[in-house]
Amino acid sequence: MDKYVIELEGKVLEVGGGSRPLFHPNIDIQKLPTVDVVHDLEKFPYPFGDEEFDGILGMYIIEHISWRKVKRFIRELYRLLKPGGKVILLTANLLEQCRKIMHYGINESTVEMLFGSQEFKPSYLGCHKCGFSPSYAEDLFKEAGFRVRIISPMPTVYYKDIPIYPECKTDMIIEAIKPAIKVDKLNIGSFTVMIPGNDWLNIDIIDLSKFAEQHGYNFMQHDVRRGLPFRDNSISFINASHLIEHLSVEEGRKFLKECYRVLKKGGKLRIGTPDLRKIVDAYVKNELDKFNSIQPPEYRQASNADKVWRLIASPSRQDVPAPPDHKTIYDFEALKEAL
Repeated sequence: MDKYVIELEGKVLEVGGGSRPLFHPNIDIQKLPTVDVVHDLEKFPYPFGDEEFDGILGMYIIEHISWRKVKRFIRELYRLLKPGGKVILLTANLLEQCRKIMHYGINESTVEMLFGSQEFKPSYLGCHKCGFSPSYAEDLFKEAGFRVRIISPMPTVYYKDIPIYPECKTDMIIEAIKPAIKVDKLNIGSFTVMIPGNDWLNIDIIDLSKFAEQHGYNFMQHDVRRGLPFRDNSISFINASHLIEHLSVEEGRKFLKECYRVLKKGGKLRIGTPDLRKIVDAYVKNELDKFNSIQPPEYRQASNADKVWRLIASPSRQDVPAPPDHKTIYDFEALKEAL
């Protein structure tokens, strides 16, 4: 990408625009003629209503928010945006800054780059209080519920036809979109067995966006091992069919904690997974043939030992030995304990 054009439509809020805002209202800690709302950006909430803005712009502001408060800052941006609204943030890429310091060493220029140099009266020291890599920024915004795109390194930034910032290897752009649908229910590990409805979001680690678009499903590609990108107490129902057995014991525990975090009070989690007790019981009773109808043809010709292996481990290839797709298996009591 050789250039990036700031494209925000409708009612747009600029955060920390200082003396050179592109949009109004401009909220900033400084008392300036160009500032419409004077407010400390580390004090929440901001003096605006829920879902008031179509877009939000912040150019080199998020790194001035304390690392202790940056998650709250991102949640505040989410609150202010209308569904389908977009946030554009320009910020430093701390990872690339560190690489630059390793190459050039510590000097006045690299120290200024790392810590910042904005100072103004009465006593504001505009030092950097937080730092981001592309992956860390993506995780933070997904956790708040955004769909995220990171542009790194930062190309030349334009507003309309005017270049406003030159390309910079140590900077990046965070583009975050608040989902247009109000998600209330999740179908996690959906594969192609997706659930229709405007309040349902189907999630899978595999990119099934084309399939979902063709059939009219809401879909998001996401690895749940990185957490669930939704706010606390925001979801009423989670369906997770044949997912948890693909996670390690520790990954499974983290996933269940995330489900609990995002579920509303009284919300429901439905888990479908192979039952170890039923499989072992069928093996002991020599009744594994009763699973023939839900297994591939080669299962029927397999020995009992091979059948029980296939049911428990679900190898990726049925005709040759392969690492198991399943990392764990539960019976009711084990899953109840994990919950």
